[in-house]
Amino acid sequence: MKRNTLTSLALLVIVALMGACGNNAWDELPSDVANFVNMYFNGEVQSYTENDSGSVVKLRNSATLTFDSNGQWTCVDGNGVPLPQQFLFDRLPSPLYRYIESVEQTLDVMKVQRTTVGYKVWFADSAINYDNVTETISYFSVSAPGAG
Repeated sequence: MKRNTLTSLALLVIVALMGACGNNAWDELPSDVANFVNMYFNGEVQSYTENDSGSVVKLRNSATLTFDSNGQWTCVDGNGVPLPQQFLFDRLPSPLYRYIESVEQTLDVMKVQRTTVGYKVWFADSAINYDNVTETISYFSVSAPGAG
């Protein structure tokens, strides 16, 4: 009886440790990055890497998220999957979001990059620049969907 109890306890410890190992990438995320991922994406964190300029979160079978050294997002790439509409609504300037909505492409946004001067948005078959100062939108050429 004592041996069965010890065996069961050992198995429980092993299972618990295996479960903990599966979440290492999630556990490494800074709280602001984890909150961002949690708010807009349901995917499992595949990897998390940091360098001097910021960090990159790769979600399994989903997006790649890039953050600057202050934990602010700089690029969200759906990797062929459209980005969540709530992310677009919450994180893009209103004029840019309204434009995307007016051309009925909120379901076609594949990648968004935020720069110091504005935003770049890639759709399935085109891409636009948005200038923060002038609030102007211009199309730019892409060689393939999601290229950039």
